[in-house]
Amino acid sequence: MLLAAGNLDGMTVLDLGCGSGFFSRAFADAGAQHVLCIDCSAKQISIARRIPSSPVVDYDVGDVLSYNYPMADIVCAPFFAELHER
Repeated sequence: MLLAAGNLDGMTVLDLGCGSGFFSRAFADAGAQHVLCIDCSAKQISIARRIPSSPVVDYDVGDVLSYNYPMADIVCAPFFAELHER
């Protein structure tokens, strides 16, 4: 993921469906200026917040389809899957 993202220095990254924040922390460690991490699971966000991380990382519980996102340079959503009733 970091290879695909390239140089993150000074970038704002959105991590959608972030889970426990694995990629979020990696983006921060790679130089991102701000990493906003959204997941619909309060349990996953709680886990992410308990793992030591950079102060540039913000976690929030929310629906990635209706969240009011800030402008960002990169959007990461490797684990996001939209589920539909059939």
